[in-house]
Amino acid sequence: MAIASKIPESDGLEIYGKSTVSWNEVQGNTEIVEGKPISVGLAAYGMSGQLFHAPFIYTNPHFKLIAITERSKNLAQQRYPKTLIYRDVETMLTNDAIELVVINTPDSTHYEYAKKALLAGKHVILEKPLTQTQAEAEELIDIATRNS
Repeated sequence: MAIASKIPESDGLEIYGKSTVSWNEVQGNTEIVEGKPISVGLAAYGMSGQLFHAPFIYTNPHFKLIAITERSKNLAQQRYPKTLIYRDVETMLTNDAIELVVINTPDSTHYEYAKKALLAGKHVILEKPLTQTQAEAEELIDIATRNS
């Protein structure tokens, strides 16, 4: 597993624990392009989940949206009826079919949910900011590196 972040003002992507690669190299990765779709769980269905993450994941043939966490409403179920709906992130993380978790929750939860997801063997994408402290970010990088 790796934690990746787009390098500001460049076309590079920094993969922690690995060298910097170009974004085009990542997009042209034949293992991803030619392999089976990556099964994704979305940690929240608020504004970014509804407008950005879910539509992109759902329409991109390289991903399969299989789970969404929505605490109280049922908007996700109406829009994506074949997707599993969870009421909390922790329960979603128990689904072994999920390979990648997109953490689009409030900033204060990024560290907690990312750590749980990494320890559950999931790949993780975090909205920015990565975490609220450098120490939390370094710990997540360490966990991801050890579990890769």
